[in-house]
Amino acid sequence: MRFETLYKPYFIFRGKNSLGMGVIVTSMPDVYKPKRRVSTQEIPGRDGVLHVDEGTYENYNKVVECAVVERANLDGICAWLDGSGEAIFSTEPDKVYRVRVDNQISIGKMLQYFQKFQVTFDTYPFKYSVNAADDFVMLTKPSLLRNRGTVAAEPKIKIYGTGSVVLIINGKEYRLDGLQESVVLESEMMEVLDGAGVTYTPPDLGDDLFPRLKVGNNEISWTGNVEKIEIEPRWRWL
Repeated sequence: MRFETLYKPYFIFRGKNSLGMGVIVTSMPDVYKPKRRVSTQEIPGRDGVLHVDEGTYENYNKVVECAVVERANLDGICAWLDGSGEAIFSTEPDKVYRVRVDNQISIGKMLQYFQKFQVTFDTYPFKYSVNAADDFVMLTKPSLLRNRGTVAAEPKIKIYGTGSVVLIINGKEYRLDGLQESVVLESEMMEVLDGAGVTYTPPDLGDDLFPRLKVGNNEISWTGNVEKIEIEPRWRWL
């Protein structure tokens, strides 16, 4: 199996390898840069158009051409290739994509023995490291944290402390009052949770509540009674 994995194209979806499912990949998807979400406005009396950049990116499709020999396994394959999950492609074995399969899969006949079909992955704009668990960081003193991705990361930050705490990232302060044990800043989900998993509403933080880690070095420090800070950085790439 290891020899086949090295020399045959494959993809992994929701933890299952296409090779193990009896799926032959006849064409792998290209590597794309997602489209940046920019709108245009025409202003009377002004040449050209005004571009309004939202600073976000759009989903896109990754299409995999496949075939199977054993038709008896088609029901299992169709059940597998459905819904949301993570995908890894042999063309980028060190990256993982967040995808969803919603398309109708039509099984057609190719030659005498092969059944061909196409899988369309609706793909989230960013890709992540397959070894994300290795990026976990625990801080007990002010530190530099280097974002090795190509875009700002939206981390999960858990602060263990009590009372009033101020988290400082690249000079920006995030004030958290009334901590009893811990609090979680979930930047990606835009949630703040206390130690019991209950939504916590910090006072006077304004709209820019959720920290982001810029590409390159990030200075992280804090004030207050803090035992430690745990960070899942979630480095990401375009």
